[in-house]
Amino acid sequence: MTSGSDSRQPLIGIPGWEAGSADTLAQLEKIPGNIARPETFDFPAEYERIAGAWTSSHLLPAMTFATAAGIAFFTGTSRGTYAILTPFVLPLAMGLSGDTLSPGVLLAVGASVGGALFGDHCSPVSDTTCLASFGAGSDHMDHVSTQLPYALVACVFYVAAGMLVA
Repeated sequence: MTSGSDSRQPLIGIPGWEAGSADTLAQLEKIPGNIARPETFDFPAEYERIAGAWTSSHLLPAMTFATAAGIAFFTGTSRGTYAILTPFVLPLAMGLSGDTLSPGVLLAVGASVGGALFGDHCSPVSDTTCLASFGAGSDHMDHVSTQLPYALVACVFYVAAGMLVA
């Protein structure tokens, strides 16, 4: 850059929208559905409004289980999955149940924990899976492939029982 040029970086890749621009917020406020002022944004209410439109209290446990299992499988951590999902699942479950601690809320929390444990158990990158195979002196992928059928049978029963109760 030359010494006389403007050193501001673009806020987003649209010409004319710059980080130091006085009218940046005014431009963002013109976008329909955009929340330009986060201090006025009620995240739990907005999240419940958006997510509540495409889910129900009967489907939430199964969707939560599948999401938790996927996150835990690909990250290799069940506790990290709890930390990721709890702030999203708990308010949504409470909102769908009318802000009461109903069986649907407990099923959603249980599905989050169960899915995270299932994904962590099946994951080849999980620390417990690695330690178990190394401690037993077996090939790591052989250990993963022998544990998977047992975990999948438990998963099928868990999801079926959860759907019956919900």
